[in-house]
Amino acid sequence: MTHIRSIFEHEISFVKKMAYEIWRSWYLDVIMDEKQMLYMLNMMYNEDKIKSDIDSGVIYLVIIDEEKIRGFASYQNGLGEGGNMTKIHKLYVQPDVHKKGLGNKLFDYMEMRAKEAASNGVFLHVNRENKSIGFYERKGMSIMKSEDNDIGEGYFMYDYVMEKVF
Repeated sequence: MTHIRSIFEHEISFVKKMAYEIWRSWYLDVIMDEKQMLYMLNMMYNEDKIKSDIDSGVIYLVIIDEEKIRGFASYQNGLGEGGNMTKIHKLYVQPDVHKKGLGNKLFDYMEMRAKEAASNGVFLHVNRENKSIGFYERKGMSIMKSEDNDIGEGYFMYDYVMEKVF
């Protein structure tokens, strides 16, 4: 049985550990080298950052399949132009369960919550070299623009902004 729920505070360290594992298998040497990956993980997934995100309205989710946490996601309502969109901040599933529908379930859950919050749609940032772009396109998202964002220490995020309007 698969279900999705908000994370508990004691699971924040597990989400951090899972992010490190997923990034290592998904991004390392494909999108970035190890030095940049560690910089970004430390910036985005330290426990204080996650707690701060939650305090500012970001909702973190876990997906549980066969009684194990197999992925996580986060989203936030009330963002975007006009404050009427939902931003998908994160969507990750463990590599051994890719192509088993868990990412679809997380995306669909966040989309449902966005609609319940009367959002006009969802948007996200995704690296232009990320293999997940096709997944997002199959979920009805379109590339709206490209952005090059300086994240410090000489690193940039070369992203597409993708959007799905309801």
